[in-house]
Amino acid sequence: MTKIMTFNGVDMSKFFRITDIIRPIGNKRSVSTDNAPLLGVNIQQVKRGEKEHIIKFDIKTTNAIEMEQLKHDLAGVLNVLEPVKITYGDEPDKYYMGLPVDEITPENLTRWFQRSELKIIIPDGVAHSSAYKNFNSDSNAQTTTDKMVFDLVNNGTVEAFPIIRVK
Repeated sequence: MTKIMTFNGVDMSKFFRITDIIRPIGNKRSVSTDNAPLLGVNIQQVKRGEKEHIIKFDIKTTNAIEMEQLKHDLAGVLNVLEPVKITYGDEPDKYYMGLPVDEITPENLTRWFQRSELKIIIPDGVAHSSAYKNFNSDSNAQTTTDKMVFDLVNNGTVEAFPIIRVK
């Protein structure tokens, strides 16, 4: 199966062929503790941190000059200073907000074929849903003279506030 990725609206298949996408389950966690009086520790705070995705890829061109130009073009696309929208083909209803970290050092298998990996930090550590759910005010809401109340179910792993559009 072809792995597809867009980065800040750019289809990355024009630069490389993804061989693997590593997305950890859950987030990094830091736990603050202090010693318990008799046994173990007391948990003071649990903080969920960022997430890191690793994109392993191959770059193939026809010659060394084309390879270097492609790498310069790729560097320009990845040159962002704040998180941008990232999507993957195997999660069509989700997106991440992230940016590259660390350097990308290719392994020169030949001058026209190189292998590397890209590390992306996802600062908020979550996938955002791009799916919309429609509610019909007649069947999904309790209506009074001055308000309408909906019961929304969030199937995500963190709190999410709805975006409401009224027709």
